[in-house]
Amino acid sequence: MSKILVSPVEAFPGTITLPDRLTLHQVAVWEKSVSLARRLPPGDAQVWEVALPALAEIVIDWSVEGVDKSPTADNFPYFPYAEACLFTRWVREEVSKLNMRETVIPKVSNPPLVDGSTVEQPPTN
Repeated sequence: MSKILVSPVEAFPGTITLPDRLTLHQVAVWEKSVSLARRLPPGDAQVWEVALPALAEIVIDWSVEGVDKSPTADNFPYFPYAEACLFTRWVREEVSKLNMRETVIPKVSNPPLVDGSTVEQPPTN
């Protein structure tokens, strides 16, 4: 199954398709991308070069006017700048939501181990 999302950015009409669940590889690529992007100054074009390979790894289908079916740094639109930023931010936010949904771990106190015993959890403050 997959999730089809409609672009809210007028300059980039169309849809993207995301998987219902991320694979371990996709999560690793995404987390590395986010970590690298955080080290760059806001507004730096290198953020796009860092994020785009991760987005391309996760987005199943790009059916968006003005965006190549297989986007790379060489063909991804940088202009109109404001709209391109909005579009890229929207895609990143949607992928982040998908990743957060997958990585939220429920709190369990003293979870049982395979043998039925439990391990004391350190106190949380």
